[in-house]
Amino acid sequence: MTGPATSAPATEVTVIVVSYNHRDYVAEALDSIAAQTFPPRRIVVVDDASTDDSTEVIDRWIEGHAHLDVHTMFHRSNTGLCTSLNEALADVDTPLYTYLSADDRMLPHRLQAQLDRWEQRDSPSCAVYSNALRIDEHGQPLAPDYGTLNDWERVTSFEGRLHTELLKHNWIPAASVLLDTRAVRRVGAYNDEWFYEDHDLWLRLAATGDDILCVDQPLVAVRELRTSLGSTHFGADKPLHLAARLGILLDQCGVSDAGDAYIRDTAPHLALMLWRTGERPDLVARALALPGVSSSPRWQVRALLLRLGFAQEPRLLRRATAGVRRRRELGG
Repeated sequence: MTGPATSAPATEVTVIVVSYNHRDYVAEALDSIAAQTFPPRRIVVVDDASTDDSTEVIDRWIEGHAHLDVHTMFHRSNTGLCTSLNEALADVDTPLYTYLSADDRMLPHRLQAQLDRWEQRDSPSCAVYSNALRIDEHGQPLAPDYGTLNDWERVTSFEGRLHTELLKHNWIPAASVLLDTRAVRRVGAYNDEWFYEDHDLWLRLAATGDDILCVDQPLVAVRELRTSLGSTHFGADKPLHLAARLGILLDQCGVSDAGDAYIRDTAPHLALMLWRTGERPDLVARALALPGVSSSPRWQVRALLLRLGFAQEPRLLRRATAGVRRRRELGG
């Protein structure tokens, strides 16, 4: 476990805060940044066209903290998380940066602990992450912590070259990650094809071969709201999440033999689930055309039906597949 450092790190940091209808929480998030034992050089606040008075709360907070370098970007129309982050990233001129949703908060020694780990690295690295606490809408702690809830016990390696491991399981809390600015820009920053930003970016960074580092203690508190992106759009039955998960995997083909084997095994099943929603037939077709998948009669039939214009898997085929599965389970 890494504790608070006693000396100031040399590397400067920018903190990006992304806000959307967070008037009840944004001042608390900003307070947690101002209270850091190692302060950031700059804070960039992006509000993505909130319909509440978030921007007024932000402006009042800035007026009371005139000693801090704070830059605001207030959108007139909603552009989405990835576009907002790319706009803010263009304004970053420090070697490292992190981003925080305006409903989350940092623990006081967060930046110092991660910078200490960064300065101890002995190989090219692109990011440092940590565990996280979970809090409710009132800021009260939730049990268990993020790591326990997200199966950290099945992660085989928390540091190093994590690409294949991350393909299988995204255990990294987005709010906790301190990033190398140049590394993120080299891989093309945030992909606005997907509605969420983190898993795709971690994989593209890991694919470079640079290490991802870890401070194995909670350094941020992640607020869980019923209205959050994760609550409204994530889930095995949510087409947006299925499409993003499948597309992100397909974009990682060719990085490693182990990774490709996992993608070939996983992508067709995600594609079938997505096809049943009637969304993104282009991604479904890409998955069924993967080497080793396209030669299977089971998937060849589905690929043919896609080419014939079937937007969803025919019910008759679904029933036949279910019947075969049941007979196998019964030993028939």
